[in-house]
Amino acid sequence: MQLQLRSNFTHSCIQLAFACATAAAMVATGFWIWKYDLTKLHPDIRAPLRTLTDTKPPYSPSEHPFCPAWEQPSIQSEQPERWKAFDTCINLASLDAEFKVSLCPRSRHCNAQGYVLIERVSRDVCEAAHPRTRLTEDWGLDNYYRRFIGPDEFYLMFEGPQKYTPEDWVYLGKCQYKAYYRLSNPGPFSISLLHTHANFSAVNEMNGAFPPLINSKLVSKFSLPVCTQCPQFDARELETDSISPVCDRNNAIPGGFIRLGDNLTERQQYKLENYKHPYIWIPYSCRLDQTFELHGNDSCFSKKNQSVWFLGDSHVREAYNLVRFRLQGSKFAHLERIKNAPGKQLFFTNPKLNPSNPNSSISAEDVAVSPEPPTAHLKLSTYRDPFLRKIARKPNSSMQDLSTTTDAIVVTVHHWPFAGKNQSGQWTMSRYTNYVEDIFKVLDEVHAERVRLGRPALNVIWLGVFAAHVWTRNDATLAIRMREKDWRTPTRLRVADKKAEEIARRRSYVRFVGGNSLTETWQQDSRDGTHFQGLPANEAVVDEILHKLNLCGV
Repeated sequence: MQLQLRSNFTHSCIQLAFACATAAAMVATGFWIWKYDLTKLHPDIRAPLRTLTDTKPPYSPSEHPFCPAWEQPSIQSEQPERWKAFDTCINLASLDAEFKVSLCPRSRHCNAQGYVLIERVSRDVCEAAHPRTRLTEDWGLDNYYRRFIGPDEFYLMFEGPQKYTPEDWVYLGKCQYKAYYRLSNPGPFSISLLHTHANFSAVNEMNGAFPPLINSKLVSKFSLPVCTQCPQFDARELETDSISPVCDRNNAIPGGFIRLGDNLTERQQYKLENYKHPYIWIPYSCRLDQTFELHGNDSCFSKKNQSVWFLGDSHVREAYNLVRFRLQGSKFAHLERIKNAPGKQLFFTNPKLNPSNPNSSISAEDVAVSPEPPTAHLKLSTYRDPFLRKIARKPNSSMQDLSTTTDAIVVTVHHWPFAGKNQSGQWTMSRYTNYVEDIFKVLDEVHAERVRLGRPALNVIWLGVFAAHVWTRNDATLAIRMREKDWRTPTRLRVADKKAEEIARRRSYVRFVGGNSLTETWQQDSRDGTHFQGLPANEAVVDEILHKLNLCGV
């Protein structure tokens, strides 16, 4: 009897040990017999979902436990093996027989997240797309393009309650590409996919020609219902949110272009009337406190003297002009390119403290004699300088201004280095990154001098590299771009954006605007194939600039 009890006890211990080991293994893998945790099973996507226990700012929870949230997606790319057991892929019936296109939505996420898989059908064509000759003189970059970019370039668009272009592309090798997506606003969407470049022409630096156009439609407005059981987010409610924390003032702000409804704020109404595009950019799960819309922040002008430079090309000039009209409280419709003289200066004051200046601005170009600046004012200056020579060449006047009188500088160098050769363009990526490094070395000297003088650090706002337009045969300027041998392609400028940001992030005094991601969604809507006037993208860029400038000093 004692022996049997001991045997039963031993057997029970073994069973208990086995159960504990099994439970430990299940916990480690995130799997439970009665419930499993999707975020542990799939570490590649940690997208926030609304749950019944969430708090109630306007971007979060409905009554349904798996509705998307207006929050920042967090996508970590990985190989497809981890996905196959949990995804059912749909063949999107490519319009080009050379490609197979599949939509693979995530299980239990009602099509709100997943990936699009693009594969070349012919292995022979794929092999031919990989040239044996070099793509660039930079061996490391050549290897990067072959391993992580691939020979083809695509443009993927989701359009519906949200306008969205995925940024997270992964090259799987053998002419297979994966674009992860995550949609934040429920409702009916359409998917369009364009094959834009082939044979590494989007990044090739050994061929000085204009990158040959493909522009083959693979998918045209495929219908995708997304979480139709969930309520849609309201643009007015999101914009007037006062509960969420203030957005980050140092890094690019994640956000999305949400479709406007019927109940609009005054700001949303006039932008819809101006631009005729029913979308506006709203940050994810945070709020902007200094948009300077319609005299909303005028009192900040009287707090202290401030001087801000806008230095760069026409994209920077457009940002300057939109900031200018915001500060004036204007409902100006920025529909055309604005060509202003170099060195234009504006002074802004609080109109309540300056009754003689009800428009809250004095323009040095609009009067015969330059006005005397108010006692407390904001001074804006813009200079046309696509290659930032006012920094690169270190002229004494610029170095003096940056070290002593300038408080902030809004700056980028991006499109011109990759434009046509007769525009001093066609730079290699190595030349571009070296030049950006040199720019920041000069700004390092400025920073050190300001420290020596006991002045606050210069607030450098890096706009990033704006997205490139994909030229089509209907573009009025296509013949000019071909003649100039323009090198600007979405992939090339996306790589340049990442390289420049890596350099800038080594500096503590730099703040970032997500210029590439904000403009990429609208790159095919550009009126002249280069600029973003008349589009919500420019307004989003200005939202970020004003937030980073922090003119109210909060």
